[in-house]
Amino acid sequence: MGNECRSRWNRFAALACGVALLVALLGWIVVSILNLRGPSDGGGGGSSKEPGAIGGKGAIDFPIMLLADYYEHGIEHAPPRDPSGCMQRREGDYTAPANPFVLARSKLSQSGADVELRKWMESRQSGFAVGRLAESGELKSLEPLLSGSSLPCEVLLEIGRAFNFLEGDLLAGCWYRAGLAKAERQYKDTPPGDPKARPLLCLLDQTKALWRLKDYAAMEKRFALAKRLNAPLSVESRRAGYLLADMLYYQRRFSEAADMIVAVQAENERVGDLGTLEKSDIGEMHWTQGLFLYISTVTVIPTPLAAGAADSGRCGGARNRFWRLHCGEGPR
Repeated sequence: MGNECRSRWNRFAALACGVALLVALLGWIVVSILNLRGPSDGGGGGSSKEPGAIGGKGAIDFPIMLLADYYEHGIEHAPPRDPSGCMQRREGDYTAPANPFVLARSKLSQSGADVELRKWMESRQSGFAVGRLAESGELKSLEPLLSGSSLPCEVLLEIGRAFNFLEGDLLAGCWYRAGLAKAERQYKDTPPGDPKARPLLCLLDQTKALWRLKDYAAMEKRFALAKRLNAPLSVESRRAGYLLADMLYYQRRFSEAADMIVAVQAENERVGDLGTLEKSDIGEMHWTQGLFLYISTVTVIPTPLAAGAADSGRCGGARNRFWRLHCGEGPR
């Protein structure tokens, strides 16, 4: 009898301890949530509502600025690969975009095409202040103004980064395309590996919007610049060459794509480091080179080749590129 009473008491004590721990845990969770929310703003939302924050009105909500909106780490991690995080290390060069309206006013002159571009920016700032995004007509009128402006390529790309955050890919794309075209002219006499090109190369890495827009012509310019301005035979130059071949391929310029991938592979063989850090690079280069060379000689893709590509055991990246191309799509 005594043992039975003692056993019941032990079970009751264990249950009481469990209930006490559960209550304490729930209390800690509630307190933590309240601390995270901070003082109530009366509006029930998570955004600041302080009056007068912008133009004497309530604050507006901005999207969260993410590095993933600027850098494409997946597709651009092309051979020669470095699995230790070489793509992510590029983020060390990131800085928050400048205010595009202030930057433009400080860099534009008071003559020539700059006058019209200054007016366009003033109109866009007025529209943005009332929540109106740039419309197709505004974008169409912007492109010739950018091409005729005196702004250097770095400023054009920087303003593009800012508009990418404020308004999205379409407006950013206009500035990126103008910046790339200006960079071709501005750096045409710059020797490969010149440190003066590093700021430009860092900005080129942050044009992920061009992937989302599937603007392969603009990315062709981007990777051509990266291949030429990086040090000869460097990993960055050869990786840019691989991606340049891809851009030619997606534009169905198969002969040029084949020539480029053959040249890149020759550089890889000269250096001798392909597959050192990522063994699958060797198979991918051989497969991609064979595919580009084959397709550069035919106009119709036979079914057995398509079936073989789908069943092959090579890495999924190149296999997916095959299917996306011949389904009429570019990379996602």
